[in-house]
Amino acid sequence: MLSLDQLICLVQSGKYAGDLQHIQIGELWGSPNVLAVQPGETDEAAILRLFRLARDQWLSSGFFVRHLGLNRWTAQKLCADLAERGLLLRRGLTSGTRYRLADSASIGSEV
Repeated sequence: MLSLDQLICLVQSGKYAGDLQHIQIGELWGSPNVLAVQPGETDEAAILRLFRLARDQWLSSGFFVRHLGLNRWTAQKLCADLAERGLLLRRGLTSGTRYRLADSASIGSEV
């Protein structure tokens, strides 16, 4: 692992200085967070993507509030709308409501 001082030296005069000068700080942290709305992705598409990653797990709308940073009402409405359209299965009531990807939604992208 490089120290910040070593990286600065490489950027200023190292063999790869030209390439290193174009790296942004965010790129040094590693790959993008899969638990985030990706650039150009709608909130609904992000929710469906995470349900596809979670496969047979039941998730609450609160999961998307915590991990995607959505407003509570937005997460609840999107999950309810997706269930009404048949893309998610729903069980439970009020704060105990959980959703799971419906079998028909696990193959393709309907968003």
